[in-house]
Amino acid sequence: MAPAPHDLRQLLAEVPLFSGLSGSDVGALAERFVPVELAAGELLIRQGEPGEFMCLLATGELVVSVDGAAVDRLQPGAVVGEMALLTTPERSATVSAGPSGALVWRLDRVDFEHLAAGHPALLEAVHEVARPRLERAQLAPLLADRFGATNGAEVSQWHALARWRRLGRGEVLYRAGDPATEVFLVVSGRLEVRDGSGQRSRVAGRGAVVGESAVVGAGTRQHEVVASRESDVVAFPAAVAGASARFMSRLAADLVAGAAQGGVAGTVGAHVAFLPAADGAPVAEVAGAVAQRLRAWGPTLVLSSRTVDERFGREGVSQAGTSDNIAPALAMWLDAQLRAHEHVVLMADPGPTQWTARCLRLADTAVLVAPASAPVPPERRLPAAAADLPVDLVLVHPDGTKRPRGTAPWLEALRPRAHHHVRLGEPRDLDRLARRLAGRAIGLALSGGGARGYTHIGLLKALEERGVPVDVVYGTSMGAVIGAGYSVSVDVPEVYRLAAMFGDRKRLMDKTLPLVALTRSRKVNETLRSLYGEDTTIEDLWVPFTCVSASLTHAELRVHDRGPVWRAVRASAAIPGVFTPVLAEGGSDVLVDGGVINSLPVDLLRSFLGQGVVIASNAYGGKAPEEERLSFGDDVSGWAVLRSKVVPFGRRVKAPSLLSTLMRATSLASKSVLDDASRYADLVVTYPSSTVRSLEFDHYEETIAAGYRHAVEAIAAWLEKPGAATWLPAVD
Repeated sequence: MAPAPHDLRQLLAEVPLFSGLSGSDVGALAERFVPVELAAGELLIRQGEPGEFMCLLATGELVVSVDGAAVDRLQPGAVVGEMALLTTPERSATVSAGPSGALVWRLDRVDFEHLAAGHPALLEAVHEVARPRLERAQLAPLLADRFGATNGAEVSQWHALARWRRLGRGEVLYRAGDPATEVFLVVSGRLEVRDGSGQRSRVAGRGAVVGESAVVGAGTRQHEVVASRESDVVAFPAAVAGASARFMSRLAADLVAGAAQGGVAGTVGAHVAFLPAADGAPVAEVAGAVAQRLRAWGPTLVLSSRTVDERFGREGVSQAGTSDNIAPALAMWLDAQLRAHEHVVLMADPGPTQWTARCLRLADTAVLVAPASAPVPPERRLPAAAADLPVDLVLVHPDGTKRPRGTAPWLEALRPRAHHHVRLGEPRDLDRLARRLAGRAIGLALSGGGARGYTHIGLLKALEERGVPVDVVYGTSMGAVIGAGYSVSVDVPEVYRLAAMFGDRKRLMDKTLPLVALTRSRKVNETLRSLYGEDTTIEDLWVPFTCVSASLTHAELRVHDRGPVWRAVRASAAIPGVFTPVLAEGGSDVLVDGGVINSLPVDLLRSFLGQGVVIASNAYGGKAPEEERLSFGDDVSGWAVLRSKVVPFGRRVKAPSLLSTLMRATSLASKSVLDDASRYADLVVTYPSSTVRSLEFDHYEETIAAGYRHAVEAIAAWLEKPGAATWLPAVD
């Protein structure tokens, strides 16, 4: 027989979880509980299942088991599964009735949420009582990883030392010059570590350590740390953390791995707010497609104002302002949900509502969605909450679209950090968008190297065969030629066709009186126009592309991420002395081959990509044939060189040709970039020595084949490393 209702109210009043409630709140709560009788051994909770309810034990006994082994026996008055009222974590244990059976009072999470909508004190009371347990559950796995705390006593010891701190987006954790007395462990959220110039040098997510200088002897902070989204961190005294051998060894491993991972430490999931940028924007479709893909990489939450209202059983909850009674309950519920999910997709309202503002406060990226055919808005209009929020633009094209058009006006009006072109019926487009938003994109940096740059095509073929997608391409000189070809076509066989066209010297070399360069460069201009199209622009490519050139006027690097593709590539590959320089618009900037300053833009790619995978292809790796078996004096007569070539006897003069000298000279100034490529890239593919000379573009077939053979081996070895394939869905 079930206990009388007044017995339940008495039981609730004695449970610490509800002891602070008023009599009316306890009475309202008691009406939501239902009695459940369990026979001997009957299952109440199964380990691993999601938690959807809590129970109070009225009579009998409950047996708690973990992995099949009994670990506890609960007596009347015990509370089971109360965390389910705040979130839906997996059950950590199995609970069943004892040998004499049991009677429990059950409260479903949904019923509790409906009740809490009218009694905000309920959720607040539960949250305050459960907060220490929530914090302990969040911190325990990080303590095991960082300090080797594997049992309850060790976890409690470290938890007692922890000083919790919550940071809003933009809030500073510490500044350069502050005393370094603590180290910080990131429990949730995302922090940026900035150098003296204010540039981001590292991103820290869940499980990462910041402020490590406090344990390596620095008395003051050398960097500034700022929260880029709402974050929770715990501080530990530097002396205590530094005394832990486990902590110091893990810290050393992090510092070594950080450079190769683009300065990304810990788990940094995506928190993305989607908003319409024009009427008729398919926000729900784009957000849903992204969420579907994010789920493959971790627990993913999708929230809209409608879903929040449905969860609370009451319209308007999502629009609660800070002064509304329900606001604290909503904030605490959202906090619990966000902590329980790695990725969060927030669907804002079409207008500037309270929910839209809340979405922007919780996100680290705002994504504006618009049909590509819609009228371009005169300017970007976002709520004040998005003033310091990075903004991306997604332009949605009809499924049959061959190539985007008219992107420039959108970029000028909305000024996004990045833009994405998608077709809802093309999975590759949506996959690329999801990887970029999740920090799992694959970027490809392609070096110069003249004809030896054809090895990049072999790499593209090898990547395609292993199912490794390419989401972003950066290139210099010949790397720009190949990279642009791929970004325009997104098709490796089409890049082969490009090689055949570029391999015809008659299409490139139109010699002229060498007052400006050895060639007039009309033919190379015509060839590039025919390869990419006269009016194809960089901003209109499915796969984002960027190339670099060098300014002779200002001795600076020029980054080309807008404008005609052919002209950007022409500037990037304008080998000094071989092809004429390119005069930038306005006539005040003379541009030549980007290899003069940066022959492998892997550093620029890492800066653009942030998180994700960077693959660098270095065609300069092998020793050039011009460097082998040379013989010439301090002065060289061109007539002597010619005589050596045509007369089979006499003194032999073997000197590098003018063209080869010019080709090699373009990369000397940026040799340090080539040598340091591993600092920025997850994989650096450097090819063996080649007999192909820099200007032997007609030898493309053998160069591609050699590049392919070497790339196959390099990719296979890389993919065998743990954690290499971060773009792939997680496998249980």
